[in-house]
Amino acid sequence: MPFFVANANHGPINTDTSYDINILVLKYFPLKSDGTIIDTNADTGGWDLARMKQSADDQIAASRRALERATRYRGHTFPENPPALRFTIVDAIERIAPLPYITPPPAGPGPFYLDYTRVLNDNAICDYVRNKNVVEVWLFKSWAKPGYAHSESKMSGPNGDISNSYRTNEMPLCGKTYRVYTHDLQREDLFLEVWGHQLESEISTFDPDLANLFFNPCYNKTNCYPLGDPKNPVTGRCGNVHNPPNARSEYDRENPTPNNSDCLDWNPNGLGTLSPISCANWGCNWKSISDNPVLNYIVWNWQNVPGRKNEITYEGKKLRNWWDAHGDFDRMMSENEKLTLAQSPPSPVPRPAPPQVESVEQQRSIPLNQTLIVGGVVLILFVLAVILFFVAR
Repeated sequence: MPFFVANANHGPINTDTSYDINILVLKYFPLKSDGTIIDTNADTGGWDLARMKQSADDQIAASRRALERATRYRGHTFPENPPALRFTIVDAIERIAPLPYITPPPAGPGPFYLDYTRVLNDNAICDYVRNKNVVEVWLFKSWAKPGYAHSESKMSGPNGDISNSYRTNEMPLCGKTYRVYTHDLQREDLFLEVWGHQLESEISTFDPDLANLFFNPCYNKTNCYPLGDPKNPVTGRCGNVHNPPNARSEYDRENPTPNNSDCLDWNPNGLGTLSPISCANWGCNWKSISDNPVLNYIVWNWQNVPGRKNEITYEGKKLRNWWDAHGDFDRMMSENEKLTLAQSPPSPVPRPAPPQVESVEQQRSIPLNQTLIVGGVVLILFVLAVILFFVAR
């Protein structure tokens, strides 16, 4: 009967992964309903409290929906595809209070910098991280006056501050990784850009060269805008948060001029099938907080990131679901994983059982019953021979 050769310590390749992302929302407003300013470091931009509250709520709702939609692989073509990330707001804390600042800043511009340690401790961040599995904090605030700086995103956890910041590691440590996104609520169409810079930082951490093949807007050129020189267009890839495959300059997400790109058939081994890409693919006009070129482009871009059930390979290895980099960050870091999956183990191969070889002693030994049979036959033959001898005489 055949037996199978086992493959130890190898699991199956799996790109059909998804994660729950729990969010703590913090909203800081710098004025009272009667217009009294209580945060003298803030710049209200002429907004009253009611407008601030409504805009913050609208942006939060639109961003949560858009982010989930963005993680549907090829969702622009197959909207029924399941998301890789599911976002849940576990709590929303609203404060009419001044934000604290420190000086000098730990790094970067100043002279004043948002005191993340105090803000997060004031809102019991480690309780949310440890007991409610919060992995993101969305901090919405008003504009600040010149000289009062913050970081668009920061990270804290066992792997340090891997973020779109100066990575100064001053936030509370809570045993697991969490991120903080700080957003000026008057920038109504830009929260996904803030969130996206953090995602690009995380994905690039695991394999910067491979990630760059996706996020670089130009094929085989760096520091390039695909349509920067209209007379010499450069073939586009997928692009990044700022720059689409048809960008003429920075933030050119409303450009109606198409440029050839392989983003809809992105191939990290070379170039996939080219197609004309422009804002016609995602929407060229600003209509609302939830429907504008910035948000729509970023959603479109991320729907092309190798996601759930993708079948892309690179140098003979299958690409993982790149949303693992966000949803499973700590484990991937601890196990030094990459944007490609480990090779799948070969299927068990039937092999015939080896022949049973007798030892020399076994081959020489003769069972007792066999000895008796042989002896009996010899005796009978002897008797017959004697009888024949006398008969013949």
